Amino acid sequence: MNILGTTLVFIASLTGFFLQTSEVQVILGESVILPCNGSGFPVEELQLHWEAMGKDVISLSEGVITGGSAFEGRVNFFKDPAESKDFSLVLSDVMPNDGDVYECLWEGKKPICSVLLHVLMDPKLFDAHVEAVEGEDITLECFGNIPKYKPWEEIYIQWLKDNKEILRLSSGKMDVSIDYSIIALPPRHDICRGVFSLTIRSVSVFDQGDYQCRYKSSDYDPLPRRGFPERLMLTVWAASSGMTDLMDSVSSASVTSHTHTSTSVPTWTAVASSQTEAGRTAPAHAYAASAQTEMNSSVPTDTYAASTQTEVSSTAPERAEGQRDPLEFLSDEKTPWIRIGLISGVLLVTAVVLGLLLVSGRI
Repeated sequence: MNILGTTLVFIASLTGFFLQTSEVQVILGESVILPCNGSGFPVEELQLHWEAMGKDVISLSEGVITGGSAFEGRVNFFKDPAESKDFSLVLSDVMPNDGDVYECLWEGKKPICSVLLHVLMDPKLFDAHVEAVEGEDITLECFGNIPKYKPWEEIYIQWLKDNKEILRLSSGKMDVSIDYSIIALPPRHDICRGVFSLTIRSVSVFDQGDYQCRYKSSDYDPLPRRGFPERLMLTVWAASSGMTDLMDSVSSASVTSHTHTSTSVPTWTAVASSQTEAGRTAPAHAYAASAQTEMNSSVPTDTYAASTQTEVSSTAPERAEGQRDPLEFLSDEKTPWIRIGLISGVLLVTAVVLGLLLVSGRI
């Protein structure tokens, strides 16, 4: 249990009893102890009653503890009052409308303790950015301070997405935008406590955006108030986006790897083809090499050249060791064909120019 701030206790005399007053602070959603010292009070016929602005909180009479309807399941005595003479109470899951003046009455009419409770709503309690994966159910939290016993028909709640109304609770009826038929508010009991959270079932990418919660505390509010937190930004991730990105990266790496390896495939393929055409059994890796070559569109010319080399070499007669086939010179990748072509072109042009000069008698 957390109590924030310092509790100041002042004692004054009132109708023969000592009135203890204190001030306590608590963070939204946490538990708090409202102190009350019962020393000096007879416990033989102990009758205690805690109330907040005239509304029942908790009572002890003839050994029976009874909680008020607005605090049911959230309030109890800190210790056994009869044994400890400690009349303090514990309030859990504190909501904004729990902030009030609490009084402990002896025999139901004589005040012996008065506690002012402040509920702190720290923005750091909630992340303004909410993330979800497509298909999940998600709840956007929102709280407001409305009177505990406000009639249901007078409660007004409004949710906006990107400044457009998507849900409204008014006059006891809830209207939902046709595009948001799978959104809902909390149960009626929680709404009366000031819990206005919005639940979106099977969230989709369409649901992402800027959400705002508003409400009216009383009929005299000209405009709805902002809830707490004031706004939430929802981001929805596609369920398969992570797997798609992973598969794309793996595929890209695989294609790059095959392309790099295929630079040496033509010679490998040529050897495999030569062995196959000669009637010998192809090696086990021949099919894989051919498959990689066919899948790679960047090496068709090299593959064709390699195949040509294979066909020529497979039909050529046997030669003595060390003797080079003249045709091998033509297919040698190291032969400077471009340089030979340029030199031949220059010589041809020179011969034509000399012939023209000779015919014209200038030489």
